[in-house]
Amino acid sequence: MNKQRNGTEQISLDDYPKCTRTKHGRPGDPINILILADKTTITQVFLKAGWEVPDPITGKTSLKIGINSIFGRPYPTAPVSNLYLFGRKEDLAFERPGKTARTREHIRLWDTGDVYAGQDIWIGSATYDSGIELSHINDLPTHHIDADVDKERDSVAAQLKPFMASEIKIPYSTPTNDGYNGEGDRYYTDGYIAILAADKFIDAANFTLTTLK
Repeated sequence: MNKQRNGTEQISLDDYPKCTRTKHGRPGDPINILILADKTTITQVFLKAGWEVPDPITGKTSLKIGINSIFGRPYPTAPVSNLYLFGRKEDLAFERPGKTARTREHIRLWDTGDVYAGQDIWIGSATYDSGIELSHINDLPTHHIDADVDKERDSVAAQLKPFMASEIKIPYSTPTNDGYNGEGDRYYTDGYIAILAADKFIDAANFTLTTLK
């Protein structure tokens, strides 16, 4: 996209996808977070808020998450499966682990390539992993999300807010507000997106949504 905006014009949310995709093009998890910040700042903010950077997906880490899940042991940096936007997997991912490898908060983020008032525009999907089993697609261990994706969106926004300049929540919508992701997990949402900015004050007037995709 690579659009430069001067901070006085509006950001059209029509420019951005409403849902992630699996490697095979199936609908994934809904987009529910937008962050105005650069990559380094985003990483610093999540680490300050107590989140972890996931390990890469390998045979060893896949085995580790499976074993730790079976025995109820923690794995704070367990790998996050890939989802896709703009023809590529997530640019950043973070997780806040639960007591065992079975549960965690996590988010995937993509750099849109657009800039608003000097700030990079990132969009992402935040969901809560509520359990784990073997994927019906590749037989590797995979988490299943809690259906209430809005609860995790609001949790992420609340945890990051102390480190951000401002935060709002506005209508965004998804292809379906009550649907299923690529693993067959049901989700439901009110169709709002949380928007956070690292250095700029933002309000709802900065963002428009005219046509739902």
